[in-house]
Amino acid sequence: MTTKLADHTFSPMPSISIGSEVELAEKKILFGGTTMEQTGVKAVLISIEGELTGENRYTERDTLMAILTGATKVNFYSDTISYGSVGSPKSVWVRGYNFVHIKGSPNGIPFQIIMELES
Repeated sequence: MTTKLADHTFSPMPSISIGSEVELAEKKILFGGTTMEQTGVKAVLISIEGELTGENRYTERDTLMAILTGATKVNFYSDTISYGSVGSPKSVWVRGYNFVHIKGSPNGIPFQIIMELES
């Protein structure tokens, strides 16, 4: 299984989750009070989580940061979730990313990347 973001191939395989961001509106109840009602899906999001390990973990982090910081829209595909393919990756919008350097744990860099599917 392969997951690739722009020119970077993830190894080992990261965890991938898919979720949605919805729009809510306040609705008045006939005899007083209010409730929240979903008015539609605002965006479908993909979250990639994993850990960079090995001798090249800092180089990998810097490469990913350059990709994620330099562009708002990147090519992405993942065999794991059957989204895109090697020959035809899909475009996604980068919503945010996070790299964590945990005190006392210098051998790995946990990360999270959040992307929005292009509509």
